[in-house]
Amino acid sequence: MLILETFRPAFGIRCPSPPCLKTEALLALSGVEYELKYGDVTKAPRGKFPVLHDGETVIPDSANIYAHLVANHGFDIDADLSEQERVVSHAFQQMLEKRQYFISAYLRWRDNPDLVRNGLLGDVPAFIRHIVFAIVKKKILKTSHLQGTSRHTNEELVAMVRANLTAIDSMIGDKTWFFGEKLHSIDAVLFGQLEEIFFAEIPTPTRIMASEFPRLTDYVVRFRKEVFGE
Repeated sequence: MLILETFRPAFGIRCPSPPCLKTEALLALSGVEYELKYGDVTKAPRGKFPVLHDGETVIPDSANIYAHLVANHGFDIDADLSEQERVVSHAFQQMLEKRQYFISAYLRWRDNPDLVRNGLLGDVPAFIRHIVFAIVKKKILKTSHLQGTSRHTNEELVAMVRANLTAIDSMIGDKTWFFGEKLHSIDAVLFGQLEEIFFAEIPTPTRIMASEFPRLTDYVVRFRKEVFGE
């Protein structure tokens, strides 16, 4: 059985990490039997989750995990996509995981330290939790500065998120899923990001956007029911 090492539920959602949500969704869609393990992120191979354990093989990083599922378990949810659709999928994934992810993380860690510390580091022993949190927070904020996110004003960041959501909303339109009536890997990516933006109980400046994008909030609810039966 596969074991997915991830964060425990927090902030009112099944996992507070978009990459972990994406990976669990892909595992659920794969039909391969798996179980969750709520581990200590400080002991993870790269200091982050998710991590997949397949027997003696340990696979860190969500992209590597999906590649492992394709290569070793015959699960290629994108096998039917055309070359153009693969390009579109890649572009949207990069927009979300290389841009949106950093905006969400920055706003969360900057503005809600107590919520984040207890939600993400609840498995870390209490006597070192504050130390670990301080180290991770410093790293997150430094990365946000180097990457450019923290150099923007709140208004600019909110505008970026709104532009991202508008692009997604326009692409999905009235379709059931991103490319139509069948789920693909980009849908798992979208679910991970949108679940956090709209449904995580963290008072970020972007959470109120849920009312602006009812089709996307419906999409998240529909995904949860389809993939996790919730």
